[in-house]
Amino acid sequence: MIDRRALLAGGMAAAALPTAGTSAAATGEEAFWRSVAATYDRPADVIQLENGNWGAMPRPVLHAYQETVARVNRDTSFYARRGMTSDIVASRADVAVELGVPPEEIAFTRNATEALKALILGYNRLERGDAVLYADLDYDSMQACMESLGPRRGVRVLKIALPEPATREGLLDAYERAIRAEPRLRLILLTHLSHRTGLVLPVREIAAMARERGIDVIVDAAHSWQQLDFTLPDLDCDFVGLNGHKWLGAPLGVGMIHIRRAALARIDGDPAEESAGSNSLRRSPRRDRHRSWRARRGVCGSSRRPAEHPAI
Repeated sequence: MIDRRALLAGGMAAAALPTAGTSAAATGEEAFWRSVAATYDRPADVIQLENGNWGAMPRPVLHAYQETVARVNRDTSFYARRGMTSDIVASRADVAVELGVPPEEIAFTRNATEALKALILGYNRLERGDAVLYADLDYDSMQACMESLGPRRGVRVLKIALPEPATREGLLDAYERAIRAEPRLRLILLTHLSHRTGLVLPVREIAAMARERGIDVIVDAAHSWQQLDFTLPDLDCDFVGLNGHKWLGAPLGVGMIHIRRAALARIDGDPAEESAGSNSLRRSPRRDRHRSWRARRGVCGSSRRPAEHPAI
């Protein structure tokens, strides 16, 4: 629910009501989570509840990552030319299944910040005098990127204060007013799940309102993917930045950029990759082959994850 106070109140009320089989269900759930915890290395004196920077890799992923680093150090260029590309392609295919989109619409980055910077700064439909919109709960780096479009592109940068307490209707009304008030609005940044308050935006509905007026939407899904149950078609947006090293449990330095194939032309391509063609994410900024080594080894080492992860 969007109304967090109502959610908490309802949860506490429900906790006071006895239900049949509660004890047995709790016992089974506790055993399940113990089995999950057993796949992680963790300190005995700290209970870590924050994945804000990065989450822990399950032990199978950690071992695969370490094996990949050792292989790269041992095989050097032979692996780069004979095995690395196929490993990245396989990892991208796995991620595409989880996201519910074609592999051709995904490229790996070092993190969601890099992905979102590429989308915001590479968006090429802005003309002098246009407007862009972001919210007070967006991630600081993304707010800075949106603000930079003012001097870079000659556009007006608008900032919306999201209503508090937040309700679904209140959020939709706030964005509808902002969209109607600015006829030259061209681009909106939406944070799916706020790192500040945990607020979850009704992204699909806001994006639909924007689309009716020819406004593009970029979604920051850094904290929502794998913490919430959704696929990218559920959001119905053309541009999304995601993280793999938070709730998915991939190695540190793995992010994703998603651009729908039909929307590729709206993001400036990397000149070094123009030969890849106009309908491939290979031409987007910071694509797989030329991103940092840390991201490459993280991607190649993250293909082995516990089989139970999708159920979690």
